[in-house]
Amino acid sequence: MRVRFTAEIDVEGLSEFAVPEAYQERHEIFQSLLWHKYTAREISDYLNKLGYRTPRGGTYYPKLVGATISKLRRRRKSVKVTGPKVSKLTFWLKA
Repeated sequence: MRVRFTAEIDVEGLSEFAVPEAYQERHEIFQSLLWHKYTAREISDYLNKLGYRTPRGGTYYPKLVGATISKLRRRRKSVKVTGPKVSKLTFWLKA
């Protein structure tokens, strides 16, 4: 007996976005400081004091911190963690 089938699988959203490992620690610092109600100026001062550099090697400033925070929030909003859903499943049995 042979069994043959086809399946159509739909994915309803994006998976978690992957943050490059080099930026992971920095993003966690951003999230922690935001949770503690730090302003963009305070975050930029903090990162600069710790010696963090921007991806291009510069120092942080409030406007850049604000843009980074905005980007992180947009990414988080656009992420829907859903699994695949089988929308159609067909079997054929042949003896």
